[in-house]
Amino acid sequence: MLPGPLRDAVITKATSPTVSAAVDLGAIYHYLQIYIPTIVTGDVSFQVSFDNVTFKTLGTGSAIIECGTGNLITVVELGGFKYIKVVTAGTQTATTVTFKVRGTNL
Repeated sequence: MLPGPLRDAVITKATSPTVSAAVDLGAIYHYLQIYIPTIVTGDVSFQVSFDNVTFKTLGTGSAIIECGTGNLITVVELGGFKYIKVVTAGTQTATTVTFKVRGTNL
């Protein structure tokens, strides 16, 4: 399966300054490519869901990206999910912060 299309994972300060809106990757994927824009210092992690209703924190290890102030691209093991949320450890001060994500099975 080819990688999915790039999608926006947006953190909106007024809604939640640390958690993005849910993103439908369009299919179940085992890996996630992510572009992390410039952010307030803090790790990036993920919440995942099978049904786009109940979200749970995605494990530890490779699912937590130590990224400082961002501005990097990486791949994390997703483990077979279709819906994700991006979570930052630091409260974002910009009105919106947009991460670019797409699923892939490499």
